[in-house]
Amino acid sequence: MASKDAIVCLLDVSQTMEPNINVAKEAIKSLTQWKMLQGKTNEIGVLLFGSDATFNTLNDSQGGYEHIFQFAPIDRPSVDLLRNISGISTCNQAGDLIEGLIVALDMIRARTQNKKYNRKIYLITDGENPVEGSEDLPAVVDMMKGLDVQLVVMGIGFTCKPFNVGLKGPAVKAEPSFSQEEDTARAGEIKYENEKTLLSIARATGGSVIPSKNLPDMMASMNCKQTNPRKLKMPLEITPALTIQAQYFGKTSQAKPPSMVKESLKSFDSTDPESGKVKQDKTYRDPDQPDDEISYEDRIKGYRYGKDYIPVTADIEEDMKLKSESASMKVLGFTNPATIQRCFYMGTTLIVIGEAGVEKAAIAISALAQAMKRQQQAAIVRFVRQKNADPQIGVLFPDLNCSYDRFVYEQLPFYEDLRSFTFPSFGNLKQGLAPTKFQEAAAGRLIENMMLSRNGVDLMKLEEIFNPALQRVYSCMIARAINPKCELVPADPHAEACLLPNKELVAWAKDALLGFASSFTFKKVEKAKTSKRKTFWSDLEADGAADGGEEAKKMKEESKEGFAGPSEVGTVTPIEDFEAIIGCGNVEAILGAINQMQAVIEKIVKDGASTAYYKKALGCLKSLRSSCIVHAKAALFNVFLRSLKENFQKGPHGGFWDIIVESNVSLCTTEDDGSLLVTPEEALEFLKEQIKYEELPIPEPVKDDEDLFGDMA
Repeated sequence: MASKDAIVCLLDVSQTMEPNINVAKEAIKSLTQWKMLQGKTNEIGVLLFGSDATFNTLNDSQGGYEHIFQFAPIDRPSVDLLRNISGISTCNQAGDLIEGLIVALDMIRARTQNKKYNRKIYLITDGENPVEGSEDLPAVVDMMKGLDVQLVVMGIGFTCKPFNVGLKGPAVKAEPSFSQEEDTARAGEIKYENEKTLLSIARATGGSVIPSKNLPDMMASMNCKQTNPRKLKMPLEITPALTIQAQYFGKTSQAKPPSMVKESLKSFDSTDPESGKVKQDKTYRDPDQPDDEISYEDRIKGYRYGKDYIPVTADIEEDMKLKSESASMKVLGFTNPATIQRCFYMGTTLIVIGEAGVEKAAIAISALAQAMKRQQQAAIVRFVRQKNADPQIGVLFPDLNCSYDRFVYEQLPFYEDLRSFTFPSFGNLKQGLAPTKFQEAAAGRLIENMMLSRNGVDLMKLEEIFNPALQRVYSCMIARAINPKCELVPADPHAEACLLPNKELVAWAKDALLGFASSFTFKKVEKAKTSKRKTFWSDLEADGAADGGEEAKKMKEESKEGFAGPSEVGTVTPIEDFEAIIGCGNVEAILGAINQMQAVIEKIVKDGASTAYYKKALGCLKSLRSSCIVHAKAALFNVFLRSLKENFQKGPHGGFWDIIVESNVSLCTTEDDGSLLVTPEEALEFLKEQIKYEELPIPEPVKDDEDLFGDMA
């Protein structure tokens, strides 16, 4: 299976689709969003049949394919495509779906010829219009087989049974999609004949037909991620003298939302995908000397043992690991599956099969699985996933319900993983607390009436249950992509309804629910009020609302007299320290913080001598400038900036002044503080102006004493 999809959404826009066109558009948008989130290599095109306009390459080259409009070519889906789909509307023409299929196949052929793609056509139609050119149907099927294209039909208002060949295993014999009575009664109906035609194409191409009544039905057929599981080889050892070549792959995996990446808002550019990237640097420092960074050679890992830490070097850590040559699975013995409780299952479910291409391995796995099934046994195994991985203990269950025999592996806990909790037995309850026979009967009726399987029909289908948390994240991401300034969209009611009680089931069990409720008497127990220590402002304000909040006001006034923040500006988090001290409002503290920040900036520049340190000093300088303006100390900043220019414009730290100029951090002007005399033009010229360093004349050498006495002679 290829790792990327090439999809054409073939949409019927004829007049009969008017009542369902919005549902069809939302389905295409849902598919587009899903493929955008799955990966960067998926490609989607949109083709409309039954449109007033005609635009497709086949009609341009051969003619005869009218009222078919190529809305979007096969390409990587984009936000613009999502915006444009909303503008699709129905037309007054009757579309021919056979011609639409031919044009869609031509689009796929032109885009994917001699390339590895999973090729699919999603056909959304109500099947109300007659199909012309049925004589071309065999050629269309042959073309789809030759291109390996699967047809997925979402029939709006179709009455046939859902049909899906299934790509996860060999096709099984399909059940009749219509009863014999319906086949006789509806013979000759346009919609009925179209359903049978599409069913035949789907069967021949390995596709599917899904009768769709609403958006959740369509989402269930579209939001299915086809994956090619990675099969890892390993020996399945029964005894040291008996080994089966096997392989395993994951059956289930928890779906998680895409991880968000931190980017710089200041440097982000929507037109440049490489902009805004942030590099994270991690440093280690001594708590007693926070200004000194601890080098890599001076760091070591340690395990906590009581109050102490046991140092462990990298060599010792590597030697402590259990070594294994490669992945392996060894059978320890067999047991009755009933002895293994479901609550002991841990980790991801795996499937174990014979190695691909080794016929004897598949036969051996099949024979062992069938024998274990007949004798009702499960195998306890020791499993190592990969080389030098920690060993696991697990269980193999035989699975004969697939098109091939296999094992299902579940990880079991070690002794250290168990959590044992003891609770009193219901048989020892005090008199009056044990349920009566009448109450037990009421509970039994409730369970019986709320069974999810009724008359052979499952009221809750796994393939229609979506994760509401994931759907919420996806919908918000797409909404913000289309309109960055829009409000967060509300939760999808269809996704939330997946985890709500079935309305039909609740209505059916109404009497049982009322009977269960009337069998028990519930009394609300008032929670005793306990005195709560007033620690937070919210507690003080809530408790002091009656008396005007005098206690809260008193504590707030007392807090202003003292300051519990940092006492000085350090080099580790200088901006946070500086802003915390400035925020206290004390004039002396503000002046002291300004002097300390100036000293820290010079220290960072001199000690660092690298771009990273220069940028850190620049951030401190910006914070200093803004704070000086707020607290009417702009003149002090101008004096400091002039000294920085004098000291660092030239010399080994000239790069720092270059960064200041590039960031346009200049003198405070009259616009910042009316008491200053510096104009904005002068501040701009200050950055451009170069200081001229005058060379001092070299003094003449001073004559020694002997020369002086010689002149006197």
